[in-house]
Amino acid sequence: MIAVPLVFAVLMIAVHAAAFLHGAQVAAVAASRGAAAGAARGGSGEEAVAVASATVVSLSSRTAREPVALVDGEWIEVSVWIDVPPIAPFLPRTAVRSVREPLERYRYEDER
Repeated sequence: MIAVPLVFAVLMIAVHAAAFLHGAQVAAVAASRGAAAGAARGGSGEEAVAVASATVVSLSSRTAREPVALVDGEWIEVSVWIDVPPIAPFLPRTAVRSVREPLERYRYEDER
């Protein structure tokens, strides 16, 4: 009798873990694409957020909150929060990933 609820609980945890890992992968891809767009010459933090948001939508996921892009001197860091479906009530519902990339710098030939 106790085997059925135990097997069901393990199954729920496994499905939730798979959904969480999928959300984490989507967050990593969106943050990476956003950071690459923001780091390109002429890019900005607003463009990085727009690309990250569009990537999340194109991968059929939902953000838990708006992506954030921080430009700090020669670096840009993009963070993305993905909402994970609530399958098991006691496991995390948000996957967060951040990517940090150097800003692209253009140097003229005589400056090298």
